[in-house]
Amino acid sequence: GYTRLFNYERLNSEPLPAIFRDQQVYGSTPATLHDPWDCKPSFNPAFLQQPAEMKQCIAWFLSCAPFPDPDEDAKFENLFRTEAAYRNGAIERLTRDIHNEIGKRKIYCLTPCPVSPLMWAHYGDSHQGICLEFQVDNNPVFQNTWEINYVDVYPKWLPQRVESHAKEIILTKSNHWRYEHEFRILASPYVPDGNPLKLAGDFIKLPPQALASIIVGYKGNYEEVTRIVSEHAPGLPVKRIVQVPYQYKLMING
Repeated sequence: GYTRLFNYERLNSEPLPAIFRDQQVYGSTPATLHDPWDCKPSFNPAFLQQPAEMKQCIAWFLSCAPFPDPDEDAKFENLFRTEAAYRNGAIERLTRDIHNEIGKRKIYCLTPCPVSPLMWAHYGDSHQGICLEFQVDNNPVFQNTWEINYVDVYPKWLPQRVESHAKEIILTKSNHWRYEHEFRILASPYVPDGNPLKLAGDFIKLPPQALASIIVGYKGNYEEVTRIVSEHAPGLPVKRIVQVPYQYKLMING
C-alpha cells in the first residue's frame, strides 16, 4: 500500500491555521462532488423485467415497509408488477431516499500522486493552490481509505441489492475520472464515539502527526504559505512544485 496520500485544494478553501489549530479537515458533501453520477445511484426499472429480479425487488420493498394488512401487500405487488408509472414512482422515491442517506456522510478525497498537472489544474486552483501530504502508516483515519473503482459501463444497480452493494455505490466512477487515481475517506455521524471516522460537524479529526507537509503549486504564493506554517506549525515542511525543464512533467522541490 501507499505510505503517503495527498489532497489538492485552493489555498483559501480551508484556512491552514484552522487545520493546524483544530487538527481536522473538511469533508465534502456527496452532492457537491464534481462527477454528476458520483454517489447518486440510479435504478433502471428495465432491469426488473426478469421475473426473478422483479420478485426479489417486490419482496425487498415489502420487507422495508410492510403494510399492516396483507391485502395491501398484494395490492402493492399487483400495481408494482403491472403499472409502469406506479413502479417508476416507487423507484424514484427510493432513489431520492438513498441519495439523502448518502448525503448525511462526508467524503475526503485523496490521491497517491502529488505531481499530476491535471489534478493541480482542476483541484489545485490552476496551480495556485496547495497539496496536503498525509502520513498513512499507523494512522487510524487514513488506514480507512478506499480506492475508487473506475468502469466503462454504468453499473446495474438494483434496489434489492442496495445494502450488499453500498460500498460499491460510493466507490464506483466512470473511467473518465481515472486520471484522479482517487482514494476516499467516508466519515459518518452514525458511527460510535471514538471511531476515527466519526464526524465532528462537517469535519474529520486528524490524529497527531498526520500532516506530513504542505506542497505549494508552481504558481502559488510560497512565501505566504511559509509564513502561515512558521506561525502556526513551525517545523512542518513546506515544499513547492516546479516544472521539469524541457519536459511535460512536474516535480517537488524541497
